[in-house]
Amino acid sequence: MTELYNIFDAFFNALPEIENKMDAVAKKNGLDSSSALLLISIYGYPENKISANENSVKQLCGKGLAEYTEKGLIVTSRGAILAKSLELALKKL
Repeated sequence: MTELYNIFDAFFNALPEIENKMDAVAKKNGLDSSSALLLISIYGYPENKISANENSVKQLCGKGLAEYTEKGLIVTSRGAILAKSLELALKKL
């Protein structure tokens, strides 16, 4: 296996644990962990195309944290503030 595959594999193997640890922080902010991680991803890596669960997209858009445009899902200013907070919490896990 290549080094890039190992990184890719490690990320997806760690994702359930990351979601589990983010659950309390996400719920405190009115989100589920999948939506919180999606918000962090689209805020921190806007140039990357990320596939997302439709429910997560609806949750973020419904709360005014993101909006869907012809360019795809983008973070609103309100979403950026929350994304920064969630990102800091994720770094502490």
